Amino acid sequence: MARRCEAGAPLAIAVAPALEDGAPFPTTFWLTCPRLVDAVHDLESAGVGRMLAERILADPALAAQVAAADSAYRAARANEGEGADPCAGVGVAGQRDPLAVKCLHARLAAFLCGIPDPIGADVRERLADITGGCAEPACLRVSASAASIGSMEAENTGVREDERPAASRPLRRIAAIDIGTVTTRLLVADTDGTMVREVLRRTTVTHLGEGLHASGELSPAGIARVVAAVEGFAADAAANGAQATIAVATSAARDANNGPEFLDAVESAGVRPQIIPGAVEARLSFAGATYGISGDGILIADLGGGSTELVFGSAGDEAAGSPVRIKAARSVDVGSRRVLDMFLHTDPPTAEELALAGTWVAQQMEPYFAALQERPRELITLAGTGTTLSAVKQSLVVYDPEKVHGSHLSGADVADLLADFAAMDVEARRRVVGMDPARADVIVAGALILQTIMALAGLDGTTVSEHDILYGLVLAGPEGLD
Repeated sequence: MARRCEAGAPLAIAVAPALEDGAPFPTTFWLTCPRLVDAVHDLESAGVGRMLAERILADPALAAQVAAADSAYRAARANEGEGADPCAGVGVAGQRDPLAVKCLHARLAAFLCGIPDPIGADVRERLADITGGCAEPACLRVSASAASIGSMEAENTGVREDERPAASRPLRRIAAIDIGTVTTRLLVADTDGTMVREVLRRTTVTHLGEGLHASGELSPAGIARVVAAVEGFAADAAANGAQATIAVATSAARDANNGPEFLDAVESAGVRPQIIPGAVEARLSFAGATYGISGDGILIADLGGGSTELVFGSAGDEAAGSPVRIKAARSVDVGSRRVLDMFLHTDPPTAEELALAGTWVAQQMEPYFAALQERPRELITLAGTGTTLSAVKQSLVVYDPEKVHGSHLSGADVADLLADFAAMDVEARRRVVGMDPARADVIVAGALILQTIMALAGLDGTTVSEHDILYGLVLAGPEGLD
């Protein structure tokens, strides 16, 4: 089943409940037109999904129509499958709640393929004409036997021309898990190795590295928090049709004496991580951070809990014969959790503790910058320190990645926020608008590290990015870690 535009290209298709390799696919109807995908993404970013969810709660008649559409969807899903449905009991967009509003893309796809879904109809009305041909089509092509998302090939809308492969590659849905010193994170995305289309993001503050500096080992409590997070992420990946899952562990796992025991514990959750060297972490972070941008003199700072990856290079450098050229990369054992445990013992920290911490951070970072043969032109900051500082600066009551990604922090912004946070105790920081309460203990150390990097780089500002090592992992695929 498919709905096509006047040019004959599919706007939306029906996908079997299980892919050819047996992997579950929880969304029966799939929006395939890149123009529509982008347009619906804009609606979601504007809060249309939240508005429609509120309207359903306030309008019993509309709720009844949505429930009826959900029943029709489930019947259509049953007709598409052969044998047992690995995701039985789910409605539009893989939701068990008949009235849940999630993924307007799936809602529109279901409506276009004949499901009388009022949410999909509302989305359709908000868009311009969608049935006519495009002057320059950039469509996802689907083979006649399209029972798998892996059979779809993309024109790679939004990817630089020099990155496009000679022949389109099949899309794969990859789940990437990054187990850091402070957070454990998940990204599920579709990719052909050159583009990334996000499906799902999750972040849990697990504080794996808590107490590591003193004991030399990962604590049972920290390991248990990571295991619980990974177990949930593995379920999320399966529910969203991931065809492969990549999991990596970074600084805390590298440093710990009980790293192998940690890997065995996480494997019990269904995924065995790979502890990657700092150089590999730096390469993946740079690849993710420079996705979709080009330029020379780019410095990437991936501020973690146990280490900071500093990578200097260029993206889209045709003279180098490659879209990405790394000129200098180093993983420095300076992270927010490490600095907190080593120096900031008072709550709030004393001026002497801050001074000692700042001196030590600068000493550890300075050799990298002294060895650079040219001055960075641009600093891009990854991970929780930068995103948290941006969220606080913008007073985001609810974290919004669309507002954080690409935002700017000036040197004065970082200095002011550092001074404010250092004057508060942890409980006061937790109440700051935009603060993730679980990050309140490490944010002073993180801001101090970022301020030091900016000073050593000779830059008075940084761009905050949501494109990080998770993007690098998705682009590399499982083969990229071999």
